[in-house]
Amino acid sequence: MRDMDISIKGRIEKVSLVLFVFCAVFSPPIIPDVNFVLVAAFFALISLLAFHKDEIRGLMRRTGAGLYSTGIGFYVVYCLAITTVAIVFGGDRFWLNYMTALYSVFLLCPVSVVCALYISVKAKKLSLDFSGVLLIFIAAGMVEACFTLAAFLNSEVRQMLIDIMSRNTDDAIFSNATMLSWRFYGFSNSLLDLFGFTTGIIASLPLFVSSIRGQKRWILLVPPLLLVPFLNSRSGLVIFVVCFAAYLLLFIKKDARLVVVTPALMAILFIGVAIILNVVKEVAPSTADWVTMDVDSFLSSGSTITGQTLFSDAFWELPSGILFLTGTGHTKYLVEGFAHSDVGYVNQLWRCGVIGSLAMYITHFILYRRCVGRNASVSGSGKVLVLAIFVSFLVMQVKGDCFVYTGAMVLFLTLCFFSGMRQGLSAQRHIGLADGVRLERKPLVTSMEGR
Repeated sequence: MRDMDISIKGRIEKVSLVLFVFCAVFSPPIIPDVNFVLVAAFFALISLLAFHKDEIRGLMRRTGAGLYSTGIGFYVVYCLAITTVAIVFGGDRFWLNYMTALYSVFLLCPVSVVCALYISVKAKKLSLDFSGVLLIFIAAGMVEACFTLAAFLNSEVRQMLIDIMSRNTDDAIFSNATMLSWRFYGFSNSLLDLFGFTTGIIASLPLFVSSIRGQKRWILLVPPLLLVPFLNSRSGLVIFVVCFAAYLLLFIKKDARLVVVTPALMAILFIGVAIILNVVKEVAPSTADWVTMDVDSFLSSGSTITGQTLFSDAFWELPSGILFLTGTGHTKYLVEGFAHSDVGYVNQLWRCGVIGSLAMYITHFILYRRCVGRNASVSGSGKVLVLAIFVSFLVMQVKGDCFVYTGAMVLFLTLCFFSGMRQGLSAQRHIGLADGVRLERKPLVTSMEGR
């Protein structure tokens, strides 16, 4: 009976963790005018302080959260300094943009760090391995996929979800008739590019779980997960292709003879996408047209096509002189007096120059190298996945600034922190000591990863 109680308690805790990840990744607009990510982060912070107060400093060190917070802390202080100087000498002309930029920085650190650290600690408590953490994010993605599928199949459900999102976020975009005609199938604080960025990565996770565990059945979860970015953000499809390419390289690296199978896998992918597209055409033809519209954009001469707009000279206009090095404190995103730009690289350079931008990119790469790249406890498949996620950030940065709080950032930080934690535990087991207390010689984390 006691074992049964423990088993039931463990399942409840796993379900609770899935729900937390869903809230942290998708920020469902449940409470009017409140970003639910802040609620999740507050809950996580209270839990960490209540149950892990004595070990927070050690957790920050072992997980890499301290390293990350130091690097991003410099970035935050630098952004504040540049913004302050800009306001003192330039006035409050760009006040709204300044506040929006600083709010996005606040969400990145400490909010994303707190959420990722909480997930890592809970995963360790549940004795999950690397692939087990991936399955938690996959389960959260499947919850969103259920919302997406329900909205796609039932127009009344879709309208109900849109009404809730519009009312609780007060975002006029949910009332945009043109966009409503082809997208917005799901339930999240935003269903635009960064939503697609996150869901594109999550759709690829079953591929890597199948590689780690040697169980191909997990690949069956790819189609429902891929449907989410397919119906909401074409950027997500590009990101999925990036991760799928990494999976193919991993597939070939394991056995060079498997290179002959690669064309078959690509054919299966294209067939699967074609099937999904045909189904979408039957139910929502305008959405199917929207998805396929940009296939010809790079070959056409129209100036309004996404591809040509994205790579126009105006979108890539950079600050000049010393401002290129230091930044201006504001971006070019919908700022009066400047040509608008979506490009993340450009907006980062305008906000904080080369100094701040390098601090941002290098901090994330160092975190990957220290916690995952050089970590013997992470399998080859896990290392390739986290590297693919980092590369996806660099690719997505062309479309928009993604080095902000996103579900993808929570996933990236969680995998790094959790891997760093396991590396710390492995080192402790090796010396047989943890804070002066001798550890037992049994494994602390159940591992099902293939080496």
